[in-house]
Amino acid sequence: MHNAYQSFGFLDLEKQLKAPLFLCEFGIELRSGENYDFHNQTRGPYSGFLLQYTLEGCGAFETPEKTVPLPSGWAFFITFPDDSRYYLPENGYWKFFYIHFDGELAPFFFHRIRSAGGGTFPLEQDSQTIRCFLEEYHAVKSGGKYQRYESGVFLYRFLSSLLRELETPPPQNNNAFVEDAAAWMGKNYASQAGLSEMCRSLGVSLPHLTRQFHSQKGITPMKYLTQLRLEQAISFLLNTTMNIDRIAAECGFANGNYFAKVFRKAMGMPPTEYRKVHTGRITGANQSAHIHGMPPEPL
Repeated sequence: MHNAYQSFGFLDLEKQLKAPLFLCEFGIELRSGENYDFHNQTRGPYSGFLLQYTLEGCGAFETPEKTVPLPSGWAFFITFPDDSRYYLPENGYWKFFYIHFDGELAPFFFHRIRSAGGGTFPLEQDSQTIRCFLEEYHAVKSGGKYQRYESGVFLYRFLSSLLRELETPPPQNNNAFVEDAAAWMGKNYASQAGLSEMCRSLGVSLPHLTRQFHSQKGITPMKYLTQLRLEQAISFLLNTTMNIDRIAAECGFANGNYFAKVFRKAMGMPPTEYRKVHTGRITGANQSAHIHGMPPEPL
């Protein structure tokens, strides 16, 4: 292995502490002109999860169904044991990074990522996920040490970024009116103006906007607008004593009952319970807010 690249192993203290996520080892390797071949059903005590990403050259990933080349920008993701094999093709050259990890949260990320991308998937080398790994690798290579649970913090950032990029890949061509629509909703979410009115002001049909908006942002305009309204509603619930009807009006919902229904569907509990759980406050219909210059509600 070339001296410029290193692998780093980490003590199993985090495993003993039952950390939600912890690193076993990671590194960058360069394989060329050698026998590099692993059958994942027969790895002995090797357990956990492995993600390996090609930086240069090409490797190969084999399952009973097919053999997939792994050129620059492609990764495979497996758990052990697994009915698969990865190897360096004859006379090949393969520079890659790998992350071997485990923990109680690891299966959650594994199944979600495999569902979104499959066992092998492409990822741009300038993506946030790849930058996240390279920054961490160079920090450790420069002498950085993990304190308790810190490797799990890195893994959570890395895996969350990967999952987000696989579930909402960047569009090839951004449409300006999609960003215009997002800006319009950010400015007008508190009003009763609907999406039809927005589309008239932008000069685009709602069906066309919906298709392009979902393609570009991974969410429909209606869900995006509802998300903006709910985020502001949560802020009011946590930081004011405004009653539910007042919050509904301030956030663009037709009435308190509809707001409560939407909130419960999104958060799994009604807004009054959410407020009580997170602040300990129980507010009645006539209680008022004294924040952000808002006047008390009339009795």
